[in-house]
Amino acid sequence: MSAVRVVRVSAHGRGAIGIVQVSGAAAAALLEPLFSSQISATHARYGSFVDQEGQVIDDGIVVPLPAAPEATYWTTLHGNPVLVNRWLDVLLAAGAQLDESAPDALWGEPRNVVAAEAEALLPRARSWGAFQFLVEQRDTGLALWCERGDDVTIADVESLLAVAQRGCSLFAPPRVVLAGAPNAGKSTLFNSFVGQRRVIAHAAPGTTRDLITEEVLVGSYPVQLQDGAGLRATADPVEQSGVARMQAALTTADLVVWLRAPGGIAAPPQLASSVLEVWSKVDLQEAPAGQLGFSTETGAGIAELRQAIAARVCGGSEPPSGVACPFLPRHVECLQQCHAALASGASPLPALRALCGHPPEAEES
Repeated sequence: MSAVRVVRVSAHGRGAIGIVQVSGAAAAALLEPLFSSQISATHARYGSFVDQEGQVIDDGIVVPLPAAPEATYWTTLHGNPVLVNRWLDVLLAAGAQLDESAPDALWGEPRNVVAAEAEALLPRARSWGAFQFLVEQRDTGLALWCERGDDVTIADVESLLAVAQRGCSLFAPPRVVLAGAPNAGKSTLFNSFVGQRRVIAHAAPGTTRDLITEEVLVGSYPVQLQDGAGLRATADPVEQSGVARMQAALTTADLVVWLRAPGGIAAPPQLASSVLEVWSKVDLQEAPAGQLGFSTETGAGIAELRQAIAARVCGGSEPPSGVACPFLPRHVECLQQCHAALASGASPLPALRALCGHPPEAEES
């Protein structure tokens, strides 16, 4: 049998599908005993991929590529890396050769560590905006910027540090706690953000006792949204426990959204630096002029509240576009080192090389 070459086409890591390309004059002959359906040179075929003993690996599709210069097929299966690697092992055991000239047929070798980090995060993107951001940072953004030389200035570095929150928040969701007195509308708002009746909302005060957490999107950003007990003095020992949990959550939250119903109490002064005060139930009474309010009954103000939360904890509703932007704490640390070097008159190159993942340059003797 003439040489048959195989190569992974899909990106490394978890995904919806995994693709292994099989090419060579004898590609169909190699695949025939490993696939339950007849291989076609013109039409896709669905069937089961099996090993040499006939054990099923996974169901999938064999897709011919008629425009290729030689017989070429894409074998597609579910994207679990365990399955893809097992299928590659079976193909190699059947006599195929790994195509070393094309280690990543479509994606190409990442240009540096930043590009590899962006690619590895693609399966974790929680929104289309986050996905587009990662592709841009991989191809033309931070991965390209970090390969600059001694022409980098303090202003260049400061511009990246200024937008770092907007990149890093995409993959380290901040924690936002909905707080207020009983019946302020916390649980109803929580359900509105989640998109389902996740917690019981009732007119009777003290209904919510436990802390409930769900990840929701505000714009393109994920946040960990928490609901819990309304804050009040109570003789009920169970409700007291819920209030204590809520008070503890307030002290560590990235943002407290304090809901103030008509006639309700203002946010405690000790929360001043981390609180966003919002008027609830504005269908019953309008919010004071210039202040944020919403109604879960009519939907008024909900979109504006999402934007306000995103602005406070993520720097905006959408990630930066058209500019280099850090998206991991490691990037921020390297840029801070680069800034310190420039401020002291030293070369920024060691910090830039660390950012790219390149080894330090050897010192001249």
